[in-house]
Amino acid sequence: MQSKLEAKYLREIGEKVYSFFFENPEMENNNLEFREGQSEMACEIVDAISQKKNLVVEAGVGIGKSFAYLVPLIYYNYYLQKPVVIATSTITLQEQLQGDIRYIMEKLQIFPEVLLAKGMTNFICRYHFKRFFDDRANLKQYEKIYECINQGGKEPSDWNIELPLDLWQKFRIKNYNYRECKYCEYRDVCHYHNLRLNLKKTKGIIICNQDMLTTDLRLKREMKDGLFTEELSLIVVDEAHNLEDKVRSSYTDMLTRKQLVNTLKRCYLSIKKIPPNLAKNIDGVFSDIDKIFRIIDKQIKYQIQQAQKQHQDADRFKINIPIDLLQNVYKIAEAIMIAHAVSIRKTGGKINSDMEIILDFFKAWQDEKNYIVWAEDAKNPIIYLCPTNVNEKINELFFGDRVKLRKNFHTIFTSATLTNLANEDLTKAYSYFIQNTMFPINDSILSEVKYSPFAYDKHAKLFYTDDITSPSKDRGKFIDESIDLVKKILDIYQGKALILFTSKADMNAVYTRLKALNLNYTLIKQNEISSQQQLIYKFKQDVNSVLLGTGVFWEGISIEGIALSNLIIYKLPFPLPEPIINEKCKRSKNPLEEVLVPEMIIKLKQGVGRLIRNKTDKGIVSIIDSRLGDKSKASYKEKVWQALPIKQRTNSLKELQSFYDNL
Repeated sequence: MQSKLEAKYLREIGEKVYSFFFENPEMENNNLEFREGQSEMACEIVDAISQKKNLVVEAGVGIGKSFAYLVPLIYYNYYLQKPVVIATSTITLQEQLQGDIRYIMEKLQIFPEVLLAKGMTNFICRYHFKRFFDDRANLKQYEKIYECINQGGKEPSDWNIELPLDLWQKFRIKNYNYRECKYCEYRDVCHYHNLRLNLKKTKGIIICNQDMLTTDLRLKREMKDGLFTEELSLIVVDEAHNLEDKVRSSYTDMLTRKQLVNTLKRCYLSIKKIPPNLAKNIDGVFSDIDKIFRIIDKQIKYQIQQAQKQHQDADRFKINIPIDLLQNVYKIAEAIMIAHAVSIRKTGGKINSDMEIILDFFKAWQDEKNYIVWAEDAKNPIIYLCPTNVNEKINELFFGDRVKLRKNFHTIFTSATLTNLANEDLTKAYSYFIQNTMFPINDSILSEVKYSPFAYDKHAKLFYTDDITSPSKDRGKFIDESIDLVKKILDIYQGKALILFTSKADMNAVYTRLKALNLNYTLIKQNEISSQQQLIYKFKQDVNSVLLGTGVFWEGISIEGIALSNLIIYKLPFPLPEPIINEKCKRSKNPLEEVLVPEMIIKLKQGVGRLIRNKTDKGIVSIIDSRLGDKSKASYKEKVWQALPIKQRTNSLKELQSFYDNL
């Protein structure tokens, strides 16, 4: 129930927000042009806040969604003096939001406390910094770096130096423990320590990543001390299409062979009186561990070979270990733990918590129904394990029992890509998001999509092809035929292109073939040496260059102007078969329509969103995949066309050339 005062404040917030977006004479003077979708979104957020309901809203590129939620949030925080959290999936957006908030605060003349809560690994540990440079050899080798950092600052962007990653890892914060850090001699100048203290007591605005928010909600659900204030009342999750992956990551545990063996040995050696049965079986457990990792090595090699035959990337590997081996290791590990606990009780000391983690891991590993297990890193395999019901976890954290969660907050979820269908029935439009989060539609608001205000009909055209072999039928032939087509598209614009791939294998193959053609423009390929920022800078500097990328290049990058006016999607971005996707498919009645197509459409929308970044941008998107062609009988073809913002399309290169000539 709202108090009379709260109801009064909420009415005033609504009036202030309406006035800002609809009656503000300074909008144009401050480059704040009126955008209908932005204004509607802001008013819907006010409605959701007033009704104490969750809201999900897709806001297309150019809507200005950050302003749409920041204005209501700042007023809400000012009038009700309740802390709010904005959670993103990237540091880039966190820092952008900090700038947007400063701008809006000046316009509103409201100045709440704003805390930019980056993860601990972004900050320096002054204690470890001093210890590292107490070694004279280190000081001599990195003297200039030492002098620069020693003057102050908290993170690499504060220092005008080239800081090698391996060196930074020597003295960045790795583990934060309040009980230990509060006694550190550098606590008063430790940015992260003081940030953590402020997060607990602030009544202002917290900007964090989704990982940190998830950790806070998990701790509170487990009746532990959270990272943020207990008075948290409103959350905005931006880039919410990434929330499922972020929550899954939070619930994912990992184990290495070294970690397993060392923990067992350390715990075993701590036992004062070893039971005869345990002494007899101890060698057997290490033999079983060797067998497990030999099996894993063999399965990884096989899957890499299969992936190479299909010219696919292989990062996650399904592993299948005989249950008796897992049970044997668990049984002996449990016996070691019991003997260790008895020994500790007699001598005094602390139970080995790492051993408890091992036991929990092996217990879950045997539970195929409720856990997914996979391996990564072919050279030194790491075993990962996460629950199958991540959607239930999200529901528990954001919408679950308010008493258990000690929560009194509601959440606004937003992104440019939350719908997987263009449908007037919003439960169908947002169906994949609803499915992945168990979003409570009966107690929440589903917003109509706020379409981009950009003039796609005038400024953009989409090219598709019929006359090319499907990549799913004959990959070699597809590569051969696609190279000629890609070259023709590049020639129309004289480069100025970003080519997005779904696999490194395809990217490398296309790069090699294009390189051999001695094109008139520079080819820039994503690699492990150059950072994303360095590659983008190089791409912008050479206007006619061509950038080939995968993974992170599909979203989160904004390259305005002529440098990126030619976007090529090299194959529809269907997810590659891997344990998590396979599990989702296994649980679905119609895997293609309920998992694979929604995943593909959302990623495709992210990719297409790289082209038009402002109202003057112009260009073309080419999808090199005949599964969208006129001759294709793919069941999902029309869903793809309806989901994309660019409605003008052609399969004629002459029309594409004509469109370019008339821009």
